[in-house]
Amino acid sequence: MTTPTGTHTTPTRAQRLHRIRAVHEIHNLIGRHAFFNAAGHYDDLINTFARHTPGVTVELADWGVYEGLDGARAALVGPLLEMARRNGEGMRAAYPELDIQDDRAGMLLEGAFTTPVVHVADDGGSARGVWMVLAAQTGFNPDAGRPEAGWAWVHYAVDFVHEEAEDDGENGVWRILRLRVVPRFRTAYGSSWPESSLRRQPPPPLTTTSDRPPTAPLNDYTVTRVTTYDPRPPEPYRTLDDLPPL
Repeated sequence: MTTPTGTHTTPTRAQRLHRIRAVHEIHNLIGRHAFFNAAGHYDDLINTFARHTPGVTVELADWGVYEGLDGARAALVGPLLEMARRNGEGMRAAYPELDIQDDRAGMLLEGAFTTPVVHVADDGGSARGVWMVLAAQTGFNPDAGRPEAGWAWVHYAVDFVHEEAEDDGENGVWRILRLRVVPRFRTAYGSSWPESSLRRQPPPPLTTTSDRPPTAPLNDYTVTRVTTYDPRPPEPYRTLDDLPPL
């Protein structure tokens, strides 16, 4: 590692162990984040974000950047609640003989996080990671009059911070500070993504507007577009302040 003056120093054994342990804990954090999202445990989902560090942001596709914990909830939970409401409404209308009590009946949102690259800062206080995510999705399609399956592929870019835990001030806990989701393709189960890219995709059920515009243009798959190197896997860095934008 290097000091702020650029002098190279050898990390201590404790520092090396902290960084090794951090990678394991960050993998578990992202895993819990995925399970909470799939199960509809939305309070737990938002609790994976930083509580004591300013600068929480969520950026999804070309929707824009949402700021703070309220912004994270608006970006991540708001559309899912609206999807569930529409799903429940459609399912009850299509299947009146079924006793459908929960709006999420028939919905499926499963994401498999793969290809991780995680780098912990020299000072051990933050980290950056990227993942490729294959998602299987099901929800009620009012045009078809039934629930339909779909696939999606996205990239996750995430900055993490190590915060003091309320119940464990000695070891602390890793939480998400900044989250950016970059879509690659979305398609119905029975259609290829080249075929789907030629048709206009319906917009997500947004229930609020973002705090500021997206940091990059949408770069999902089309038959005429060359995929860019975005997001980039993290490179070594010293402190959170040294990180470039996600």
